[in-house]
Amino acid sequence: MLEADWGAAKAQYEAADVRIQEKELENFTQNYAVVAKLSSFFAMIAYSVLTMTPKWTNTAKNSQARRFFLYTFLAIAISFHMLAMVVSSWCMIFGPSLAIRGPPGAMIRAVRGLQQEEVFTHTTFALGMIFLVLAAVMLAFVKLQFVVAVTVAILLLFW
Repeated sequence: MLEADWGAAKAQYEAADVRIQEKELENFTQNYAVVAKLSSFFAMIAYSVLTMTPKWTNTAKNSQARRFFLYTFLAIAISFHMLAMVVSSWCMIFGPSLAIRGPPGAMIRAVRGLQQEEVFTHTTFALGMIFLVLAAVMLAFVKLQFVVAVTVAILLLFW
């Protein structure tokens, strides 16, 4: 009798553990979908700024260095956002695939792998956002008068 109760309790525990892991896997997959969507959106915005037809202000202070930093920040932002999108898409495809088709214990391995990749993905997404904001500040300095550009920079950097 005790062995049967022990076996039933163990089976219930294992079934509950699998359900929790499935929920974690679904949560990570949805999280990666949001990161991939936002990364592609912000990369598209940065690319559209990169390819826009510029109307520069006609001042002598509008140097080539400002344009250089604008284009450099935009390129770095696009790179980080594309990296975050690729890694997120990769995790959305291969994480659940490993959990479903893998050997016994693959569900735990998939969830742990997604947890580890989450730190890298969020870091690259955050770096892409930082460089996109820096590019917006540089765009303000390139296209606007100095006083207005400083106001925009303060709003973008500290708000």
